[in-house]
Amino acid sequence: RARNRPPAFPKGCGPDLATTTAPGSCVAYVAAQDPPVFDPDGDAVTLTNTLSAQYPPGNHLVFYTATDAAGNAVKCSFAVAVTDDEPPRVERCPPAVIRAGAGSSVGLLAHVVVTDNCGTVFTPMTFACTAPGSAQQQPCPGGMSITQES
Repeated sequence: RARNRPPAFPKGCGPDLATTTAPGSCVAYVAAQDPPVFDPDGDAVTLTNTLSAQYPPGNHLVFYTATDAAGNAVKCSFAVAVTDDEPPRVERCPPAVIRAGAGSSVGLLAHVVVTDNCGTVFTPMTFACTAPGSAQQQPCPGGMSITQES
């Protein structure tokens, strides 16, 4: 009697998938068609997979396992690459000109509100500006100007 052979994925698991997160969300919703499976001995085949409906940004592997009635199993896999291409949103920005009296300072970070669909933590910006006419004056980033009031 011939040995029972395992099932096969004649076309593999299919192509790798690349997608982006859904708008306003930090996950991608992924659907894939089951790959064709064939058993050379005509046995019934059970197909299982690790496919999830949602994937966060990053690289993920999806595995399919085909098991025939004799218990022979074979696996294949494909990759799901998810990127977050939704830029952060500036919800509130400081005024274009912030006036501070001599010897005083203004807290700029209290004026800035930025949100991101993936909740990325942002590093606070540091502004290094000096009074106009100073030999060490540096331009402020983003076109903001800080003016000393007399």
